[in-house]
Formats: sequence, structure tokens, C-alpha cells
Amino acid sequence: MAYDGYTSIDIFCDNYPDQSFFSENTINKFYNLGACKTLPKERIIYRIGDHPDDCYFIERGLVKSFEYDRKGNEYIYDLYAGGAILFGMGLFLNNNQLPLNFKTLFPTKVVCVPYPLMQAEIKKDPVFAREIFRFISVSYCKSISEIREKSYRSIEWQFCDLILTLAYLFGVEYDGRIMIKESFSQQLLANLLRVSRISVVRTIKKLQNEEQIEKINGYYCIRSMDTMKDYMRTLE
Repeated sequence: MAYDGYTSIDIFCDNYPDQSFFSENTINKFYNLGACKTLPKERIIYRIGDHPDDCYFIERGLVKSFEYDRKGNEYIYDLYAGGAILFGMGLFLNNNQLPLNFKTLFPTKVVCVPYPLMQAEIKKDPVFAREIFRFISVSYCKSISEIREKSYRSIEWQFCDLILTLAYLFGVEYDGRIMIKESFSQQLLANLLRVSRISVVRTIKKLQNEEQIEKINGYYCIRSMDTMKDYMRTLE
């Protein structure tokens, strides 16, 4: 199947020009309406069956949404980094239970805004409402894109797309390359891709042989996003 250029990282980058969907005015409203909270690493912030009372704006950090299968295997569905909101769907659902668990991957700072205050602001401010709806809509499209990719893209292609996302979120310039300045274990990467750890180890080794990625002081590096995307075009 030919590469058509439609990837989850493209959706992500197109809609995160400055790592936020939201204008400065909207972000200021989150702070004015809510309360800041610092969450430690590995903190469960929502369990399946709970009823969230607040919308969370992530100032910095990383949160995963996930579930366990009957054998206890973890399946990660999405990552939420600085500039994202959590539990936005609960603003518009009568039964605001969510079908996944949410946990911090790193120490994470959030602004908790009660639903009634968010809903009142949405009714009052059309710009605020548009930005909230846009975030939810694009997040949905990104999820559909990822499901679509998993149906026919190779593990190597999906791994490259994931590394691009992490590089966009956590990348810093390092000796002419992009270093992902957070540590991601092979098991975590496998859970994100919903494949075995052995598959991830093989993929990493191949990409290292192809000089697409390297590991320096425990951190993954890529030459550039454009170089990685060019390589992905050769995989289909």
C-alpha cells in the first residue's frame, strides 16, 4: 500500500503549533477558574467507573489513558502532554463516566476547573467554546487516525510515528540531532504500540542499524523529523 502522508504525527503537529490548542486568553481563564495541583509520577487520577468533577488542563508533564485485559496486560490508548485537557467529554455527557483509566507517567502539573464553571464559560464566551470543541474534535480525529494506521501499517512504521510524537513533545537540540529528554522504557513503548517487548527490541535494533535512531545516555535521538518521515515513506 502506498504511503499517503496521512499520519497521527501530522495531525498532532498541525494542531499543536506551539504545543497548545488554546490561546493565551483561554489558558488564562483555566487558571482564573481553577486550582493548580502538582501530581507525582504514577498517580492514578481517574479509574473506570468514577465520575470526574473537573476538567484538567495540563501545564506540564504526561498522562496516559489505559486499561487492562483479562490477563492483566496493559493497553495504552493515548498520551496527554502539556497544553492538553483531560475529561473534556464529561462536559457534554449526562453520564460522564469514561471507559479508561488515567495515570501520570511523569510528575505532572494540572489546573483543575470544575465542570459547572467550564460549562458556564462555554455558554458565555464563543471563542472559549470553539477552542474546547476544537480540542475534542481533533483529539477524536487523531484517535481514528491511529486506529487506521494500526490496521495496515507495519510495527516499524508505527514505532517511527510514535518516536516523532515523543520528539515533538520532549525533543531538544543535541549536537545537530533531536534528543527526547525523557526516559521511555522498551516495555512502555511496547504498551503504547500494543505489541510485545520483543517486537520493540527488534524494531529499535533495525532502526539503529539504519542510523535512524540512537540512544545517548539513556535517551533516544533522531537525526531530524523530516529524515524520519522520509524513512517512513520507504516502509510502505
